[in-house]
Amino acid sequence: MRMQRLGLAAFLSLAVFLSFNPAYFLSQKGGQGEIPFVGCDADGQVGWVNAPKSHPVVFGAPAAIAGKLAYYRGPHFSFGVLAPRGWHCFETYGSGGETLYVAPVSFQADLRYSKSWKGFSGPAIELSIQDGRTSGRFGVASVISRFFPDFREFTRQVIAEKILPASKIEASPIPGESLMYRSNKMVEFRTPPNMDGTGTGGRLLKNDSPVDGVVALSGDEPSAVKVSIRLAPGQRDLTRYIVRRFETDAVR
Repeated sequence: MRMQRLGLAAFLSLAVFLSFNPAYFLSQKGGQGEIPFVGCDADGQVGWVNAPKSHPVVFGAPAAIAGKLAYYRGPHFSFGVLAPRGWHCFETYGSGGETLYVAPVSFQADLRYSKSWKGFSGPAIELSIQDGRTSGRFGVASVISRFFPDFREFTRQVIAEKILPASKIEASPIPGESLMYRSNKMVEFRTPPNMDGTGTGGRLLKNDSPVDGVVALSGDEPSAVKVSIRLAPGQRDLTRYIVRRFETDAVR
């Protein structure tokens, strides 16, 4: 009983200390402050949509890291992506889902369904969602086939529709890529330099740098969400923070 009382007393003393010393708590957690929110314009199936507006985003990281980042989101996304501060962003959307591009160069005019634009040859981040309730389900079925065997039934149902042949949907892990599973519905990947793979399957063109990212399933439909990240050598220390924030947002 005496030890229990001492334990309670110590707990209350600690609580009082923290309530009057929030800087101590934040220093132990690595710091937590605000970073800028950047809204991104969109263009797609039914035309132009203006960028959303929001408040700065709370972000837990050392001040030296937080000062290099901003949070970018398009109008059709329920969450966004961290990227280096001062970059540009744009969203494209359609019936199957949406994609957000963030890069250090201004590229909005090139992304309005231009047939001549191939993608990013340098640093860029690509955040995409394929909607399992719409035509995006074919992409979701392929993602499940490649990464998430526990949800294989969804792929079987899509193949059974006979809209696309099974050969267009079924996929296998890509030789040479590194995979690290966070759960049965979330996997981190690394696509090596100069390789066709998960990270270069969108608009990040292969080059001499690797592409890191995450693929995850979200919702009951399900939908497939992916972030692909390629930063300049001097910014690669930011990658793990971008990945962790994406994983938190995707689960939530």
